[in-house]
Amino acid sequence: MEYFQDLLRATTELSSGSSLLVLVTVVIVTVVSVCLYAINRTTASGSRGGVSGTGRIGKVSRILVYPLKSCRSVQLEEGMCLKQGFEYDRRWVVVNMESSMKPEGVAGVAVTMANCPKLAQIQPQIGHSSPRTPGKDKEVTLTLCAEGMPDITMSTSQMLQGRTDAVYSPRVSCQAYDCGDNASQWLYSFLERPSLRLYYMATGQAGRVMSRDAKWGSLAKAGDVASFASFTPYLVCTEQSLKDISSRMECNLEIERFRPNIVVDCPGMEPYAEDSWQRFSLGSVEFRFVKACGRCPIIMQDPSTGKSNARGLLPKLREFRLNHTDERHGNAPIFGLQVAADTEGMISVNDVLTVL
Repeated sequence: MEYFQDLLRATTELSSGSSLLVLVTVVIVTVVSVCLYAINRTTASGSRGGVSGTGRIGKVSRILVYPLKSCRSVQLEEGMCLKQGFEYDRRWVVVNMESSMKPEGVAGVAVTMANCPKLAQIQPQIGHSSPRTPGKDKEVTLTLCAEGMPDITMSTSQMLQGRTDAVYSPRVSCQAYDCGDNASQWLYSFLERPSLRLYYMATGQAGRVMSRDAKWGSLAKAGDVASFASFTPYLVCTEQSLKDISSRMECNLEIERFRPNIVVDCPGMEPYAEDSWQRFSLGSVEFRFVKACGRCPIIMQDPSTGKSNARGLLPKLREFRLNHTDERHGNAPIFGLQVAADTEGMISVNDVLTVL
C-alpha cells in the first residue's frame, strides 16, 4: 500500500496543472491498490487455489460410482463414504473362472475393459426395495441393462444365500458371494464368453486388504481396505486437469474414461496442482493421499462402448506426466489421486473441498 501512496503523490505533483487528470489518476490508483491488497490477503489466507494452496479451495462437482467393475457409471447427488469406498461402488465384479492368470487357491480372476471391452456397454442400476440404512445391504437390488438384452434384476438378500469363493482382483484375493447361474447365463449371452460368473462383495465382508497388494501394499496403512477398485477405494480428479488434457488432445474428453469417484472444481487452481495434496476434506469426511494414479490403456477406450477412440491420449500424457520419483510407475503417466477415507459419512455435490 505504501508503494501506491508514493506513486499517487508523485503523479499528483506531475499533474498539478490539471485537476481532471489528478482525479482520474486517484481513481485508477485507488482501484488497483484495493484489488492487489485483496489478492494478497486472499493468497495469504490460503482460501484460493494455487500450486501449493491450502484451505477452502473448491467444491465437489460430480460423484460417480461404478457398481459393476469396468461397466458404466451411475452419477449421484450424494453418496455414503465408507472405508471400503462409496456404498455399492465396485461391489460386483465379473470373474473368469478359467483364467490362465488364476493363482492357486482362488476361484477366478476379475475381468476388466482391458480384456473384455464390451463390459463398457453394460449399465448397472442400484435399487432400494426397503427403507435405506447406510452401510447395510438388506433388500438392495442390482439391475443389469444392455442393448438387445432383457434386464436382469437380483437382490442382495438372494446373493447372500450363495456360496463364497476367493476371487483375484487385481493383485489381491478376497472373499465374495457367487450371484448364481441366472447372472452367469446373462453375462454369457451378452459378452459371448464362457466361464464367467458374477460375484458380490457385501458391506460386512473384509474386502481387499490394501497392504496385501503385491505392488503397492507398502503405501497402505493398517486397516486400509477397498472393494474391487484398483488398490484404493477412492479416485479423485479435478475439472481443471480434465480441461487441460482435453485442450492438449483438442477434444472434449469424458471424465468417465478416467474412472474417478469424486470430481472437484477448484476455480483459480492450476491443472495438476492436486499432486501436492496430502490430506483434504469433502464436507465432514477426511481423505488421505495414498498414491498418484498411474494410467493404463483403458483411458483410450470409449467409456460407453469400450472401443478404442483416443489412441493418442496415453502417449500425450507421457509427454509431461511421467512420475520419475517411484520406479513402480514405470511408463504409466499420472492423472488423479488414489486416496483412502479416514472418516466415514455422507458427501454431496457442492460440498466444500478443504486442503488440510
